[in-house]
This record gives sequence, C-alpha cells and structure tokens, in this order.
Amino acid sequence: MNLHKLFHSIPEFSEMTNAELDTLERAMVVRDHPDGETFLCQTSGANDLFLIVDGEVEIVHEESSAHGEQIVKTMHPGELVGLHSLITHRPSDVCCRAKGKTVLASLPLSAFNLLYQANSALTHHFQRVIARQLVRDYREVTDVLKGMMFAEDEQQAEQVLSEHISGS
Repeated sequence: MNLHKLFHSIPEFSEMTNAELDTLERAMVVRDHPDGETFLCQTSGANDLFLIVDGEVEIVHEESSAHGEQIVKTMHPGELVGLHSLITHRPSDVCCRAKGKTVLASLPLSAFNLLYQANSALTHHFQRVIARQLVRDYREVTDVLKGMMFAEDEQQAEQVLSEHISGS
C-alpha cells in the first residue's frame, strides 16, 4: 500500500520531503484488522506506533469496578495510536481495538527509536509529528476536564464526557 497519499493529507507530515516519507513508509507495516480486534492491551507496553490508515479505533478503559468497560475516545484516519506507552516505556492505561474493518500502519519500536533518536532532518520532522500529537491529546484532555469541572451538576459533567467520547 502506498502511504504517500495519506501522509500528504496529514498536516503533521507536510514538512517532510518525499525522500523522508519514503523512508518512513519503508519502515511501516500495513495490516488489516477485523472489527473488534484488540491490538494494544491495557497493562502491556506498546511495541509499535500505529497510524490509522482507514477505519476507526476505539480507545477503551477496562475498569475492574462495577462500571466495566468504558470507551474513552474514537480515533480516525491520520491519528497515531500507542504513542504514550511507546514514549514512556510504561504499560498502556487503555486498550485499542478496531471499530469496523480497520487498516493500520505500524512502526516497530526499534524503527521508532531510530527515527526518534537519530540526528537527521527526518528525525526532527518526526519529533514534531510526535509533539503535535501530544499537544492535541493534552488539549483534548484539559478541555474535557474543564468542561466537567465547571459543570453545574453531575448530569452536565456526564454530558460533557459523553460528547467527548461520541466526538460531537
């Protein structure tokens, strides 16, 4: 599969040259995931960084309490999955599973480390992609927390969280 078209549609990759995108594409493995397949599990560390090529990914927190499973977020093509666990070298706090047929491009941990730690133009562009994703994640979390914090009652706080999860 040619990932160039997808890379060019994602603003974070726009600073990369065609040669850099070729290098990144060669390092990635594209794979189909059937509906409901879990590809990153809670409490296990990530061994890959995933780029959603097609379909959606549900980010799920499996609580041990009576609440059970909670869908935290639905992610879409062009977004990165597994980043936090990969960077921190800590187990994931969530599970990631395909919502419908999903196509993911994975970047193995060894390739991620090379791209992230080398001293090249590609490395700097890749680090900016990672930083922008982290900033988006941080802003999203703080917006939801502010909405819940300033809610007038518990029902309104639950509405804020529900809107975040459904993407409205």
